[in-house]
Amino acid sequence: GAALAADRRAAPRIIACVFANNRSGLDDPLRSSDGGAISFFDWCAGEVSGCVISANVALTRNDAGGIFVALWSAPRLAGNVFTANAGGDDAGALFIGGQEHRYGVPLDPYPPADKFTVAVERNVFAGNTNSSKNSGAMRVTMESRVRFTDNLITENEGGFYLQRSEIVAERNTVWQDWRFVEDKPSLGPSRFAGNILRGPLGGRVEARVTLARNMAEPAAGGTDTISVADVFLADGVAGGIATVRYDAAKFTTAITTTDALAATARLTGRPVRIGPGKSGQWRVIKSATAREFVVWGRLEAETTPPAEFAILRTFTLKPDAPAGVGARLNAGGP
Repeated sequence: GAALAADRRAAPRIIACVFANNRSGLDDPLRSSDGGAISFFDWCAGEVSGCVISANVALTRNDAGGIFVALWSAPRLAGNVFTANAGGDDAGALFIGGQEHRYGVPLDPYPPADKFTVAVERNVFAGNTNSSKNSGAMRVTMESRVRFTDNLITENEGGFYLQRSEIVAERNTVWQDWRFVEDKPSLGPSRFAGNILRGPLGGRVEARVTLARNMAEPAAGGTDTISVADVFLADGVAGGIATVRYDAAKFTTAITTTDALAATARLTGRPVRIGPGKSGQWRVIKSATAREFVVWGRLEAETTPPAEFAILRTFTLKPDAPAGVGARLNAGGP
């Protein structure tokens, strides 16, 4: 936890905060610095809600550039925006694990649901990455039990990676790759309902999971499956950049645009890519006026200044979208 570490049954409430440009593992040869922004370890609880988690990094083969949750910790993560976080090993934005890595000693018994269930609700994951680019948004593993509701996962290098865990996923929008691999007899069955899972699906679904009324590729299987279609409003905003100015006192970066921004667009709290395509840097908008928007934190130094930006569309469902599928978001951070 480069900015904040919770341990030994701590239960912090972290509300409307910004975690930007933190680094864990600066002097770590032992892979013991997981969580570029925040870590929860050893039966911790609490919550992280309404926060911006942006451009944090877990260095030297550590997990979770954003938030690391492990050893039966079960915080509630709600209404946060994760962008541009990078994991040196697994998980760019979010790592969730139950069992501790142990060799040669017995594992813990699997805790009941009322003692161990992580809640992940109404979060946005965009533009995150990890070293192998297979779990940029998240990796959930090691006998975790998690309920995912109304989350948006898109534009990450590696998306919704689930492994050997007990999962309930309802009304999430995963507009990129996803996978659910491995199973274990001690785990209960998982359930996916009302999700939009654009794919591609990273291999066969190996876990015991019931899939019902999801928008998904045929390879996912399940019942009452809806064909994948782009059912979202086209409310992204793109344009040119005139100047970039970093304010060290406020720890923000102001972007002046070449043309006026749409007066009707609500931009606060939205992920934005600054620079072209995959080489652009993702950040989160703090505020906006007619010819300028301000993002949290600083940009990484580059030899050529960025010339364009693209604000992510909100993935708001069109009025004629199929009922009961996809995320209903209220994320945005401070």
